[in-house]
Amino acid sequence: MNDEAFVKKCHAHAAKTIESLSLELANQLVTHSNDWGTVWRADFRFPPQATREASSAINRMMCWEQNEKFFFWTSVAQDLPSLPSGPDKAH
Repeated sequence: MNDEAFVKKCHAHAAKTIESLSLELANQLVTHSNDWGTVWRADFRFPPQATREASSAINRMMCWEQNEKFFFWTSVAQDLPSLPSGPDKAH
């Protein structure tokens, strides 16, 4: 699913965190479900100097809208598969 306006809203909400922590966004994906509505997910990396060892753990930001409310969530070092990096990528 590609919803540019929603992705821009999520990026705008995440921008201060991304900038202040010098995060690098990796793969991004926008999906829609009846339970969650439209959902933006983005895997991110901390700058190399901020991490001590390479890790296979995933850092992810997520935002969604439900019942006209906007939600934003971030998780660090989760045991999740990374998001796909291909045609399904949001941009």
